[in-house]
Amino acid sequence: MLQWLEKKPNNTLTIVWCLGHKDIPENDRADQLAKQATSLASLSEPTITFNLRQAQEHLKDSWTTIWRNSSPQQGSWSIAN
Repeated sequence: MLQWLEKKPNNTLTIVWCLGHKDIPENDRADQLAKQATSLASLSEPTITFNLRQAQEHLKDSWTTIWRNSSPQQGSWSIAN
């Protein structure tokens, strides 16, 4: 689903909550399948934005470690956009 959304910027997804309507066979079956699906492993890949954020955090953490272990410890730094 994420790949479909990322392929074309005009693709949209709408998620709507629907009342359960107890004792309606089709809805009861859909509810059962939805509950089963929550236990499945995720098959989607991380988004590009997530990967970039993870990389930035890793670089920041690595740089902080290097900076704190270097001498002399003068000055300061920050991440620019």
